[in-house]
Amino acid sequence: MWNYQKCEKHWAGRRAGKAVRTIADCGWSREREYMEFNERDGCFDLTLHSTVIVKVFPDKLRLNCGGWWTQLTRRKIGDWTGVHLGGAPYKLRHKIVEDQFLYPHGWSGTPYLFFNGIEIDYGGRVLNPQPYYVKVLKPGASKEFTKVRRAVWERIATRVLIGEFDQRPDDLMTKDNAVPSACELWQCMQQIAEYEIGAVIPREIVDPLLVRRPKKYFGVVRRRWGNHGEEELRSGAQLLESSFTAARRYYHYDNYSYTQVVVPIGE
Repeated sequence: MWNYQKCEKHWAGRRAGKAVRTIADCGWSREREYMEFNERDGCFDLTLHSTVIVKVFPDKLRLNCGGWWTQLTRRKIGDWTGVHLGGAPYKLRHKIVEDQFLYPHGWSGTPYLFFNGIEIDYGGRVLNPQPYYVKVLKPGASKEFTKVRRAVWERIATRVLIGEFDQRPDDLMTKDNAVPSACELWQCMQQIAEYEIGAVIPREIVDPLLVRRPKKYFGVVRRRWGNHGEEELRSGAQLLESSFTAARRYYHYDNYSYTQVVVPIGE
């Protein structure tokens, strides 16, 4: 960690009128990593390229990434201050709004929301913490989706059970057809739910729910149809369940079923 006394000692050995490099061995960025004394603020500025990322005061450190949330910037701030900068805590990663956090006492310590101008003392205590927000499902928000999903199943259950919607060998030749978006699936489900039970629903209305969707790994398509079972035929029930899952994701995340809740500082 570069404290004020260490910066003073290093600055005292400077050559007149020239900036001083803070770290002698810093790889390819050696000429772009330096320290200067800021007479206006009474502090030392640690600069990476053209951005002052750390201001060293006698009793505190002020951090700033300048909008460059890169691996190099985070690593240099950590080298000079001893803190860790990274993403959201693992237990909140699936519902966190912000993704820039400061860990003053290691990765297992209390996370604080990182922002330009955050200040810490030399003991690792954040002096001006700010609350952050997480997404929490609104009470009763899933009831509408469950109601529509049940209505869709009641109207086409018989046709599913007799195998009308099961994939045929010829269907594997249509893998390159456009896959409906999650929003289109939700709209299709609402349209089907408006029919009376027992009414014959045209196949072209049901078809969007029966398109084979690409397999994903943590939300990212690994291959067009996954690594295994590319020629595996799917039943109508399997195709519907895949479409219901995609529609539910849209309904919850994109249809404002979540509300923002403030997390108290230090939790």
